[in-house]
Amino acid sequence: MYKPLPDFIDIQDSEIDGKGLFAKQIIKENTNIGISHVMLNDPSIWIRTPVGGFVNHSDKPNCMIVIDQAFTHLYFLFTTEQIMPGEELTVKYNTLQPRRRIMSEKWIYLNDGSKVHILGLIQNLKK
Repeated sequence: MYKPLPDFIDIQDSEIDGKGLFAKQIIKENTNIGISHVMLNDPSIWIRTPVGGFVNHSDKPNCMIVIDQAFTHLYFLFTTEQIMPGEELTVKYNTLQPRRRIMSEKWIYLNDGSKVHILGLIQNLKK
């Protein structure tokens, strides 16, 4: 059965803008929330999922987008810190093209060819 959001996330009114994604329970750091966007073969054609459609901007985000170009250009939302119940999930919107990563099982391959375990990805990118 299709579920637009994981059970631990809810859409609520946001003080940031319109509606937003909110934690219903504690969400651990480095949690994969789900697919936020899918880029089709044409870079101008995007499909935005409910995860991507309701995540709001913050200059102090608690999530980030991880890109998987290996499989139909999937973009995933990951937490970068522990999120408490009632807290809004946010990302920092960036008008520049994001750094690309290729996800394969539990490993991320960066543009420079280095390989990072998915659980260590967030810490490495914070540096």
